[in-house]
Amino acid sequence: MTSFDVCVVGHITQDLIEMPGRQPEWRPGGGAYYAGIAYARLGLPTLVITKANVRGEAETLETLREMGAEVRCLASEETTRFENAYSADPMAPRRQRLLARAAPITAADIAGPKARAYHFAPLSPGDISLDLWRLAPRPGLTALDAQGMVRLCREDGIELMDWAGKTEVLNDVDVLKVSGREATVLTGTIDPARAAKALRRFGSSEVLVTLGGEGAVVAYAGGILRVPSYRTESLADATGCGDSFLAGYLACRLWGTSVKDAAHFASALASLKAERIGAFSGCRRDVEERLRAAEGA
Repeated sequence: MTSFDVCVVGHITQDLIEMPGRQPEWRPGGGAYYAGIAYARLGLPTLVITKANVRGEAETLETLREMGAEVRCLASEETTRFENAYSADPMAPRRQRLLARAAPITAADIAGPKARAYHFAPLSPGDISLDLWRLAPRPGLTALDAQGMVRLCREDGIELMDWAGKTEVLNDVDVLKVSGREATVLTGTIDPARAAKALRRFGSSEVLVTLGGEGAVVAYAGGILRVPSYRTESLADATGCGDSFLAGYLACRLWGTSVKDAAHFASALASLKAERIGAFSGCRRDVEERLRAAEGA
């Protein structure tokens, strides 16, 4: 039976990116795409399990494989498609619309291969069926990016909403990652540290609240950790930074790295990803060099 360090579960997407001063363009994306490539680039044996229109996404799937990930793409009539519109303010939230949705991923879809960690990357409610949470193997760490679980997808855009089923799922999640806005919606508190503590009470051992250019906050058994953002040479593309942050963090935890060092590594990796359009293209050494440069500054 094939074994991996990480199994990433979620939909790859086609994203229509609209940025000030640029022509709109379609790009591959989705948490499974960005995280899958990040893990593979860091040298971890990685499996990506996704659903999409296989024929239509041949190029995206081949990119994942070229980057070093193994891919199991199950057939779906549709590929998930989003419209992402950004403003000139890098700190402002993007405006999103869900244009099409792939079929849900079920427990049967991830049967077979084993992994030391599972990274779940839903992009909208219903992407991952509840039977998967109940029946999926848990041989090691389970990580969840909850962005898809707090999205109310309407024709005119996406709004954030509380996640009614969070207590049922989060008790089985070791590492939870949310953005600052998502943390507020889930807890009712604006302060990231307080929100992280509140989310940890739902059962996750480690809660990561990402704050864009303001870094991140981590709640864990040792208390609250505030993590700075790392200076980028230029900001080219913020899409996928959160997915890359969680991948960097979980990779470190699999290597046996402490929570503190894992969080700093994740922040540095996200800064490198932000400097280029598309997925993280560096390696573990590049991230470590950025960390050393920051220490010496």
